[in-house]
Amino acid sequence: FVGRHDFVNFVHKEDRKKMDTADGSDHVIDLFEFKVETKSETEEDDPSLPLVMNATFTLNAKGFHRQMIRNLVGFVVDAARGERSVDDVSVLLLEKQLADVDSSGSSIDLASTVNAAPACGLCLANVEYEHSNFL
Repeated sequence: FVGRHDFVNFVHKEDRKKMDTADGSDHVIDLFEFKVETKSETEEDDPSLPLVMNATFTLNAKGFHRQMIRNLVGFVVDAARGERSVDDVSVLLLEKQLADVDSSGSSIDLASTVNAAPACGLCLANVEYEHSNFL
């Protein structure tokens, strides 16, 4: 995900409709950092319970669109579960709302295949502004 990409397939569907332009530049963002740190925990009181994985996602960019982080995190979680392929990233970043075909032959919107992470558990930790924006 790191780099300058068109994140149209990771943007909220209402924003995709509103921001459509001839060149699609409204969805292009410079993502400087995408880091995932995981830590596994077991329940001390009952070790028979399944292992819990805590994941901390750190993203740094020059702006984000509505629900973009939830969609990126959801995609990574789906990939970690084996429900998505890492190869899907290049398709989702290179194709602008490409219609794909499902197993029944029906056309589907690529963005609709991206699952958003639930809002609970996600936390905005820090926002930085360039000083020049306030002069």
